Amino acid sequence: MDVKSFQEILAAFKNLLATLGLVLAIGFLVLNAEAIGDGFVALIDRFGRLRGAEIAGVKLDFGEAAIERQVPDELFRHLDSKDKRRIAQDVGKLEPRLVVRLLHVGLLANLCEFEKPTTGMIDDFGADHHLQDMGLVTLTDNPQTKTQVLADIKQREAAARKKSDIGDPRACYDLTLTDHGRDVKTAVVQVVSASFGGASPEPDASLAEKRSQSKRR
Repeated sequence: MDVKSFQEILAAFKNLLATLGLVLAIGFLVLNAEAIGDGFVALIDRFGRLRGAEIAGVKLDFGEAAIERQVPDELFRHLDSKDKRRIAQDVGKLEPRLVVRLLHVGLLANLCEFEKPTTGMIDDFGADHHLQDMGLVTLTDNPQTKTQVLADIKQREAAARKKSDIGDPRACYDLTLTDHGRDVKTAVVQVVSASFGGASPEPDASLAEKRSQSKRR
């Protein structure tokens, strides 16, 4: 094996390790909401907001300078300094539970407000509206989802021969990121991945098209 081939193999191995680190970091936040819940909830008492945090001994810095340093230029090329400052400010306003909810946008289905919701459902519904108030997401009424969820509940009630504990859905909705919400989510993901030593995710080529479509509407 020549030196060049060895260097190429070594580079590929380093990239694999970096990618694995990123997967673990993002998976830690996105796929293990229950596992990180205790840590983030504890941070609410200590910090109140996500301006700074430490998880598993890793310091997370969500300040304006850290975001500017750790987000690749091509991802925020469309933003001016005022927009970047707004992103940092809004990240700083996020409570940990809102971060978890924000990271799940796009992965959630059958979002509904029920007649007798559990405490967790109330918290999630409140978080969705809080994110909308911040301009990070939009909630759009979806009657088709309500019809399907209601049909599923009635089917389960018939099989179990008892009423659902949470009642019927009052309304169902879709949850989507706004352009600003997408930028805030990008900032959070990039800071976390960099803090855990992972490689930065590849820029999403569809982001420009999504923004273009949003502006055309």
